Order: sequence, then structure tokens, then C-alpha cells
Amino acid sequence: MHLHQGEYFYSYPLHTDEWQHYTISMSLDKDFFHPSVFYYQDYQSFYDGSPVFHWLIYLFQKLGLQPKDFFILPVLQAIFFSIVFFFFIATLLNTWTAFIATIFALFVRSSVGILGILFFKPFVLGFAFFILALFIFNKKKHFCFSFVIASLAAIFCYPPLILPLIIYTLVYSLITKGVDKKYLFGVGILTFLILMFGFYVTKGNNPLLMDKIIYKDSIIGYGGINLIKYLGVPLIIFGLLGVVRTLKNKKLWPFHALFGFFILNFMLTMVTKSSLGFHYIRIIYLGSILFSIYAACGVWYVFKWLNKKIKRGAVLIVLLLITATILPTFIFYIHSDSFANPAVHANWLTQDNFDALKYLNGLPDKNKKLLHPPRIGTVITPLTGFKVTALQTALTGGKTNKYYEIEVISDCGELKKIIKKQEYKLLFLENKKFDCLFLKSAFENKSVVIYEYQDF
Repeated sequence: MHLHQGEYFYSYPLHTDEWQHYTISMSLDKDFFHPSVFYYQDYQSFYDGSPVFHWLIYLFQKLGLQPKDFFILPVLQAIFFSIVFFFFIATLLNTWTAFIATIFALFVRSSVGILGILFFKPFVLGFAFFILALFIFNKKKHFCFSFVIASLAAIFCYPPLILPLIIYTLVYSLITKGVDKKYLFGVGILTFLILMFGFYVTKGNNPLLMDKIIYKDSIIGYGGINLIKYLGVPLIIFGLLGVVRTLKNKKLWPFHALFGFFILNFMLTMVTKSSLGFHYIRIIYLGSILFSIYAACGVWYVFKWLNKKIKRGAVLIVLLLITATILPTFIFYIHSDSFANPAVHANWLTQDNFDALKYLNGLPDKNKKLLHPPRIGTVITPLTGFKVTALQTALTGGKTNKYYEIEVISDCGELKKIIKKQEYKLLFLENKKFDCLFLKSAFENKSVVIYEYQDF
């Protein structure tokens, strides 16, 4: 397999986060309700706030899903989101606005440059379930079993979604029925369940739970995102027009409140560097999806105005406007060599890496301790069956090995001391070779060599 720009665009997971979630889901085979990380030793606790997400991946794994088939999941996610998003907007507005909004939403990029809806993450899938819950709520006009199930699926994919869910349902209740005890009871039950879930996954660690509710240093590492570049000028113009045209529509007030939550949360983050429930970049991504609905309203208004003025040319002009809105993202995906381009994301996992990992996968003894580069730790277990000795990630706590120390030494005696102390049996090294009697070269290509330690 060649993971270069334009080739096998979304077969294997492209981002380390997706590899992590895939690997965590594998651990459910041992204990379905207690996922873990395949560390070689020194197990570290893992707080799973997204059990539904991992259960779903695990189900597909039991149906035969392999890492090379991973693209199936984000594609199914995109289809699911598109359907529920379209019908939700259609119930609020009209079919054509829903169609335009869905197109705009599909072209919103995530924090890593991948089209957000094709980035298989708990907050994205959870948001799709969240939209499904709102669709059911608007159709049924009350709390019902299907609404509760969709809400729980959203929350147990991404717990912070309880906040906008409460806001939407409460505002809807106040507008349509005043303060309804049934609504308040339903909201109370959902809130209670998510709090109990929070206490469960954090093992009663109240400070940790509060850190998840008040997301401190949410903006750190991003330095602020240029929203004009992120959204594009056409989308912003249409969106602002849509806000103005729909602001007085009482039917949309629950939606306005929902979007207002993300706006206020964004402002809170910019002022305090901390946010409520959602990470800074997720506030922007999810808020942008909601903003795309306003943009669609703006386009629809322009179409109606043009249709009165020129009629025949109105459709063509609107199609050109829609194309102009999504064109920057489309061009970005076709031509960009930036690391933010998803077609380039997989360059961190080269063909030489894959060949070496394939060799390891063919070895019978998976209990040997493997030294490997920390940056490929997320792929070690799913692609080779070996347990990882290092991970560069916050999701699973992270773990270090002696790779970087070994990378800079040249003395065989010093190397042997480290190997014996750490009990490494196999060494996976990139662009580094040793000529030591106790190391046997088991595999080698242009950039990777795998040594087997022989204790004489």
C-alpha cells in the first residue's frame, strides 16, 4: 500500500486519534465494559467517556472490520449525518434549504484539516445522534422513547452534548408550552444520567470530572483560528444574511438558542482561555455546522429575490454561489501539499513502516517486548499484535520508552545496558543502524531496520 497524496485516500485510519479509538475498541474483546490500552507493562487507567462509540467500532470489528477497511466507518458516519441533518432542517424550514445546508455542512473542516464529517471521532458521531434526537423531538413534540435513545447515544458518544440538548429542549418547552413539568422531568433525568456516568468513568474523581465540565486551557496549542479563512467569505456573508432573515422566526428560537450557546462559549474561551464542556476547536467546528444552516437560509433568500427579478437565471446564479462557497475547500483538497490536507496526513506512516510492521505481524511470539518509535505507537497493536511500549497521546495517558535515548547513542556497551534493563527483545529503528554482536538484523529496508536481541 502506498499512502501518498491522492492514493487510497481514506482506507486506513489517517489520524492517530482514529488509530487509538480502533485499538481501544479491540480491548473490549477481553472486557466489554472496561476498555484498556495494550501497553506492554505498567497498565495506566483509561477513562472511557465514549462507550457507545467504542462499542460501535467493536461491533464492526466482530463483523470482520480490519484497519485497511477503516474508511467504511467515516463514510457510514457521513451518510448517517447527511440523512438526519437534511430531515432535521427540512422539518424546521424547507427541503431546498435543507439540501443546501447539508452540502455546506459536509464541507466544514475539522481541526486536523480532514472534512469533519469524515473524521471518525466521538464528538462527530455524537453530534449526528444529537441532530437525530432534535429531529425526533421536533416531529413528536415531546419526550418519547426514541428521543431518549437518540439522546443517550449522543451523550454516551460525547458527554458535553448534554448541554446544548438541555438548552434546545428547555427553550422549545418555554416557547410552546411554558414551563412544562414533563419537559423539566425529562431534562432532569438526562442530566442525572450523564452526571452518574461522569462519576462512574472518573471513578469518583471529582476534580477530574470538573476538569471535563470546565475545559481549562481550551485554546492552548491553537493560538486562535482565523474564522474568515476557516469558513470562507461567501459562507460568512450568506450566514449573516440568514441570521438577520430568521431572527424573528419564533419557530427557530430553540435553534437560535443552540447556536447562541456555541457563540457564547467561543467568547468565553477567547476571554478566559477556558470553555464550558467543549474544547475550543470543537466549539468552532460544531458551531460552524450550525452556522451553515443560516448560510443556507441566506442562499435561499437570495434565490427567492433573484427569482422575482430575473426568474430563468436565478437557479444558475444560485448554483454558482453555492459552488463559490464550497470551492475553496474543494481546491484545498485537490492541490494542497500542506500537512493539513488529509491526503498527506498518512505520510507519517510510510511504506517502509508498513513493510516493517507487516514483518512483525508475521512473527509468532507476540509477547516479546518491542522497542519502537513512539510516534507509531498507535498502530503497533492493530497492525502487528504486539503490545505498545510508547504512545504520544493525551487520549490514553501517553507512555514513554527508551527509543529517543537509543537513537542518539553509538556505543554498543551502553546500548546493551539499556536493552537488558528494559528487557527489549526486538528493536524497531528508523534511520539508525548498529553494528553490535548481540544484535541480529531480522528485517531491513531503506529507512527501517528491526533487530533481534541475542543475549550471549
